[in-house]
Amino acid sequence: MKKEDIKKQPWFFAVKGAQRDLIKRAGGIQRTAMVLEVSPSLVGTWFNLEDGALMPLWAVMVLETDVERAVVSRAAAANIGADMVSGEGGLLVGGCLDTAKAGLMVELSHLTMAFVDADADGTRTPAELQSIRREFVDVKDMAEKGIAACDGALAKAAADRDGGA
Repeated sequence: MKKEDIKKQPWFFAVKGAQRDLIKRAGGIQRTAMVLEVSPSLVGTWFNLEDGALMPLWAVMVLETDVERAVVSRAAAANIGADMVSGEGGLLVGGCLDTAKAGLMVELSHLTMAFVDADADGTRTPAELQSIRREFVDVKDMAEKGIAACDGALAKAAADRDGGA
């Protein structure tokens, strides 16, 4: 892929925004350069939204270890529908009320982490707001699955009651 085409990818701004957040969380351009032993100008290209340069994997791993939080990795995982807890693209509820409750708790924790990540530097960027919005949608979807599971449990309870009388 050509460098100029990278910015056209649907995932680019989510990853670039997460990259900027990671650099801020790590202490800014100067400290990031010091930790990674690279030039501040290189870190500046990674930080610049107008530049298509993305951090290499080794740099992401070093910084995420330094800040003890998966920032860029979480954005990359979200791009393929995975989460950082299970590595899978979501829970299958299948009508089980307890699984639906657990799924809702997972989605609420993801929403909370999206807020924590967004508020870490005191500014909510458009990429962070999109992440928060996606998490709200996931909470809503899981709540709807929980409602469906509850409706199924109610129907089963009514059938058991009527069949047992």
